[in-house]
Amino acid sequence: MDGWALAVLAVLAGSMASATAVFVRWAAACRTPLRAAVVVFLLLMMVGMLAGGLVYELWPSRQSAVAGLWLASIVMSASVGVVFVAFHREVRRLAGGSASRAIAHRPFVGTVIALVLAGETLMGWTFGIAAGSLPRLLPTGAAGDLGLFGRIVASPWFTFPMVLEMTLSLAWLWTEMGAPLARLAAFQPVVMLCSPPAIAGLFWVAGTGIGSGAAMAGAVTYLAVLAHRGSPLSPRLTTYAAALLLALGMMAAGLALWAWNGSLTLFSAAVFVQMAVFLVAVVAPAPAEPVGAPPSGLPWPGSRASVPSET
Repeated sequence: MDGWALAVLAVLAGSMASATAVFVRWAAACRTPLRAAVVVFLLLMMVGMLAGGLVYELWPSRQSAVAGLWLASIVMSASVGVVFVAFHREVRRLAGGSASRAIAHRPFVGTVIALVLAGETLMGWTFGIAAGSLPRLLPTGAAGDLGLFGRIVASPWFTFPMVLEMTLSLAWLWTEMGAPLARLAAFQPVVMLCSPPAIAGLFWVAGTGIGSGAAMAGAVTYLAVLAHRGSPLSPRLTTYAAALLLALGMMAAGLALWAWNGSLTLFSAAVFVQMAVFLVAVVAPAPAEPVGAPPSGLPWPGSRASVPSET
């Protein structure tokens, strides 16, 4: 593939990652089931489009293009159903004079995490095939599946869009997260960026290996400074810090295993855990709006009308 085609793919990947960051930003501002359904609809729509594109890339033909369009249409239709059900329930609740109830936060955050990771995986797989860095043939057996999973997650078409998505989400939600939590979370995109398996080459592997270690050490040092000050840490920050240390430990072990025998399975699993930890931190719980409150909508990134700080 020539340079212009790669540039077009890079722009598309960056645009999709930016759109996903917007959806994550909106997810953090959701207060009612209807608004949560809109975010799920948008994420499902992106997953459907990428799944349709993957069908064509795996079996490039006119028939697979039609099949991909049908698959994308089916997923998008299902996502519309999510919004319709939420809207119907909201209308019935308002007609009965009931207050808008708060969203079930844990299932919603779990759904957002699953859809974001599914979309990023499909994008890494689809764009990797289009760029020629991943094979079109599907693997056979568990070992082949794990190997393909590792190559997808470790590829630049997964890693770098994920870094962009994390950076934008963090920038847009910095105030809502609060300084201590946001500063600690800022180490995560740096660690993700410094992924030695993403690009082949001695200078990249050596430089990112040093950078990844420095970023992990920086996160631990920042935690030590917070603890040394003696000020009480919020339960949210404590829980996030414990999960982050686990994810960083997994990633360090995964990099060591990759350097030893070339296996990317543990490293890729650590990347998924890291992203899940990050999304739990940024998609903060928000209270339900009172009855009669004017709708605040889904604020565009940069807007101050969002969830309150939880530090």
